[in-house]
Amino acid sequence: MGYNFVDIIIVVLLAVSFFYGFKRGLIMGLFELIGIILSFFISYNYSYIIHDVIMRVTGIFGFIKDDVSDKLTDLFESQVVNDLGGVFKGFEKLPFDIQRLLNDYVFKDAMNENISNYIENLADRIAAIFVYIISFAITFLVVYFVLMIAANILNTMFKAPVLSTFNRLFGGGLGLIKAIIIICIFFAIASPFISMSKPDNGLTSTILESRSSEYFYENNIILNYLTYKGILNQ
Repeated sequence: MGYNFVDIIIVVLLAVSFFYGFKRGLIMGLFELIGIILSFFISYNYSYIIHDVIMRVTGIFGFIKDDVSDKLTDLFESQVVNDLGGVFKGFEKLPFDIQRLLNDYVFKDAMNENISNYIENLADRIAAIFVYIISFAITFLVVYFVLMIAANILNTMFKAPVLSTFNRLFGGGLGLIKAIIIICIFFAIASPFISMSKPDNGLTSTILESRSSEYFYENNIILNYLTYKGILNQ
């Protein structure tokens, strides 16, 4: 796993975010960090609203389920997988937390169902997890955007005096933290599409071969948070 243009893009984004935060200073940086924290809590409690809308008015769940089901069926029919325990061989690109989450489910029901029912239920489970990830991410971004509008209004109303170097450095640090979280959100949203893409997809291969994917995709803090809080187990 080496460095490529994906790593360069991420480094540039982190650098820009640091200097943007440096320019804005600590006060606005704190507003933005508080906005991120509030967005997490609000998304955790109310992302079900977006989830219900997605399930009712879009075909995302069905699209993901059908795609996963086709992949699993192809794996068994081509004998790439000759037993239920080898099912993950077709899904190496799933982030670590999702693989861990599905692991118990895969082996718990493996001996109790025939292949067709097993594939159907596993595809349903994977699709449900991806829809929850998308719902949480959309809720987070919407709430964060609204909070940042409010923060900018307050910042304009109560304009701070000239910022000190200390204030600017802390602002840069907060900007860096914010950028890391936003990059993790992007990779969390992209995880269904990356994991379901074809093996010869150039963009997917480039992303997975980058050093950044080890931190932002394979060990994504957003997916870790959703797994720890139990949202993806629903």
